[in-house]
Amino acid sequence: MIAVDLINQLIPPLKPEDRALRAIDWMDEFRVNQLPVVDSNKFLGLIDEDVVFSTNDPDQPIKDLQLKHNSVFIDSQRHLFEVIKLAIDNNLDVVPIVDEDENYLGVVTVNDTARAFSQLASAEYPGGILVLCMDEKDYSLTEISRLAEADDIKILSAFVSNDPKDNKKLKVTLKFNKQDISRLIATYERFDYKVISQFQETSSSGYEKERLNILFKYLEL
Repeated sequence: MIAVDLINQLIPPLKPEDRALRAIDWMDEFRVNQLPVVDSNKFLGLIDEDVVFSTNDPDQPIKDLQLKHNSVFIDSQRHLFEVIKLAIDNNLDVVPIVDEDENYLGVVTVNDTARAFSQLASAEYPGGILVLCMDEKDYSLTEISRLAEADDIKILSAFVSNDPKDNKKLKVTLKFNKQDISRLIATYERFDYKVISQFQETSSSGYEKERLNILFKYLEL
């Protein structure tokens, strides 16, 4: 899933000559804290909500206000995970997307990335979740999958991250197609996999930026 597929066609860019009042109205309408400013199809930067509200003149042109993140954008062919990382690293509500010539194409919102990640991680399907911890040398998704399938369970998604407490260990987060995974837990433990967390998941909705932040910091993407 790449950036160009996630562009939110409903959010228009501001022009330098647009007034502060338009920025306020659009931020309220689209429920974002930043909006892109574009001139002749070139991205100039983002105007922040706090900057707009700090002006006492609603007719003040955007070009007279301070823009931020003028070099923070991402190529349209970049993967979803890179879009999310850029948003988290820069505390953005919207991520500007450009083509190979750096022509502005649109923005992806954090809510858009949350929905896309939900689909990618099979979050819309109810099922159990396990977090395993193991030495890096012992990691084999093929073997982990084989043990699950031996118990008639399939892995819908898997995420691997370093253990912050020990850089020689990995944390592997697994989403399964069944909610009852008690037998599988026993199987993994029998084969010396350490189960550090387990969850029962139903269908998901209502992702917020803070929740997405926590999730990806946990997965260390």
